[in-house]
Amino acid sequence: DFFHRQPTPYAFYLELKEFCIISGSMELFLEKKGNLLTSKPIKGTGTNPQEILSSPKERAENLMITDMVRNDLGKVAKPGSVFVKELFRVEIYKTLCQMHSTVCANTDKDLIQILRATFPPASVTGAPKLKAIEVINQLEKHPRSYYCGCAGFVYGENFTLSLLIRTAVKRKNTLSYYSGCGIVWDSDEEKEWQEVLLKMKAFKSF
Repeated sequence: DFFHRQPTPYAFYLELKEFCIISGSMELFLEKKGNLLTSKPIKGTGTNPQEILSSPKERAENLMITDMVRNDLGKVAKPGSVFVKELFRVEIYKTLCQMHSTVCANTDKDLIQILRATFPPASVTGAPKLKAIEVINQLEKHPRSYYCGCAGFVYGENFTLSLLIRTAVKRKNTLSYYSGCGIVWDSDEEKEWQEVLLKMKAFKSF
């Protein structure tokens, strides 16, 4: 099945009467344990770890999103507590490789306050966030629905939320799977399209 074909650290499955969500996400949107808040944004996709790491474009995109997450967490963090724990780490999965960074902060805010400061996730909007959302709404023909949102578990004051990428939504007899890529000024359209297809690979025969 889907999860066996590409195991991921933040897989999610929800089945209700009206719809079903299945997500093989590699991306941690937010996790809070005690006062420690962590986010692991992804930017940088391919099949070769060294090519990703050596690409100025992929590193620049990852750094931009990491800075955005630092800014977002800074809105709810205790002063001076935001730090980058890890930068440009490539994880290898069955069908692709992804580069992520890890940003942490200390906070005494609750889930609602944190979501209001950080949602939607920076890695699916780009910068500047508000303007990017405005452009996305103008260009995309339909709402993203659950795709690029977040899902997970809340336990007391703690929580773990994945970013709903590599995600399919089933309503009645329709199953929709979403895939995309980030476009910047120096993007190569053919490479971006191949990235979209690569992200669909684990789902094609599901």
